[in-house]
Amino acid sequence: MVRVLSVEQNWTSSLRKYAFPEVPEFGDANSLSDFTYYDGTGRMAALLNLAVDANRPKMFHIEVKTSRGAENGFAFSSRQFNTVYFIH
Repeated sequence: MVRVLSVEQNWTSSLRKYAFPEVPEFGDANSLSDFTYYDGTGRMAALLNLAVDANRPKMFHIEVKTSRGAENGFAFSSRQFNTVYFIH
């Protein structure tokens, strides 16, 4: 069964209000990412070729970043860095 993603549940960015004004604004100031996906079946982990415990569901926090090319950097808040460093 393919899980249907929803704007309200999975798009965890305050910017979603610009694309979908009819959807309630995402108001969690503690959100860590642009998209959040609960992988209850392990399919996402398998697609990413991650070695994970099949009995332990994973929560994926996906942050979208832009840059002006491979030679340029991108912005990353210290909170995001510390969270990734702590979790990894």
